[in-house]
This record gives sequence, structure tokens and C-alpha cells, in this order.
Amino acid sequence: MTIIGLQIELERRIFLVIFMDKDMTPKDENLARLTTLISKHALNEGHKLFCSDMIGVLRESHQYKKEPQIYPAGIVIVGQGKKSCYVGDQVFNYGAGDIFVTILPIPVETEVKEANANEPLLAAAVGIDFARLANVLLKIENADPNAFQPIQVNPSSIFSTSAKDKLLDAFIRLLEAFE
Repeated sequence: MTIIGLQIELERRIFLVIFMDKDMTPKDENLARLTTLISKHALNEGHKLFCSDMIGVLRESHQYKKEPQIYPAGIVIVGQGKKSCYVGDQVFNYGAGDIFVTILPIPVETEVKEANANEPLLAAAVGIDFARLANVLLKIENADPNAFQPIQVNPSSIFSTSAKDKLLDAFIRLLEAFE
């Protein structure tokens, strides 16, 4: 790291110590950092895409009721706000610090639950490249034929859950690469 890079990192840490809530956990700090990065890249309403439509950010400054959409295969992480996705009778709610994953392109209805001009819905997404994924899975299976022993069987191609620290960190590093 260069001297300037060290100085910027030191200034960032001093800022976090002085201005951030003393009760913030490392995950809270990472989520705050992710939200800041998404906000920097998503200056306008809607989607902004990078890298041949495989990486993107989203800003929605208003709530809206159910709207039909086609979700591509990908991983979405929410920095701020709340959204719901409806697939048939199933409802997937996801908000700040959550991920939403679709394994296949799928028709859905979506609804923005929490967003306004001061605190818009902010999210980042990475698309899934099926050819690359298949290649990686074949390499893993060739190296270890027992690698794919499912813990539980879930036939759904869509899910939402709380983001793990490592995934938050990966999205932060990815968005920092575009600064």
C-alpha cells in the first residue's frame, strides 16, 4: 500500500472512531461502508451497470406497489431500504444487510417497502455466468467427487437470507475497484 493509501485508510478509521456509533459491530461498519459505496455509484434513480451487465447498483427513492419483472440470475445485496419479491404464493422479504439470490432467470413481482428521497433503497448485484459456474463446478467435482453432498435439499431457485461478513466484504472490495 502506498503512503497516500495508508493515509486515506488511517483517515477512514479515525472517522469511524469519532463519528460512528460506539456500539457498532464490524458487520454494521461493513454495511455502512457498502451503503456509502453504492450511493457513490448509484447517483441516479434506477440501475447502473458495469462490466457487460454482470455488476450493477440500484437506487430507488420511492416506494411502489407490486410490479411484474423478470429477475436475471444473480446475487443482490441490500445496503439500505426494504424490498419484497413475490413468486407465486411465496414472499421473499429482504432489507439492509440481506442478500437475495436467483439461480435462474425468473418472472416475479416486486415491491419497494422502505425508500424515500433521504434514505433510498440502495442495492448492489452480481450476475451469475452459467458457463463459468458450470466450469468451476466440474473442476470441483473432478478434484473431489464427494464435494457435492447436499446438507439439505431445497428445490427453490430463489432465496433470501442475512449476508455473511465475507460476502459483505467481497461486495465492498468489488465496488471499491470501480472508484
